[in-house]
Amino acid sequence: MKITDMNEQTEKLPEKIKTPILALIEMKTGSGMEKVLQRFESIEKRFENIEKRLENEIGARESKINILLWANGGGFNYRL
Repeated sequence: MKITDMNEQTEKLPEKIKTPILALIEMKTGSGMEKVLQRFESIEKRFENIEKRLENEIGARESKINILLWANGGGFNYRL
């Protein structure tokens, strides 16, 4: 339901029941948003782990390249 539709419907309610209903809707929305935030945090942690693994892999490959260049008489430090 759209917020504008919900607003139109709640305006028709008597004030006595309107406030508790809106409070319940707010609690449900807050609970849903908490779940969304937890999911985002989980995804963020996975991306951080992927980033660390990629950095480690790149570092390992740079080391191998440097060893190969040194072994072939390059004698300099190669950086990607």
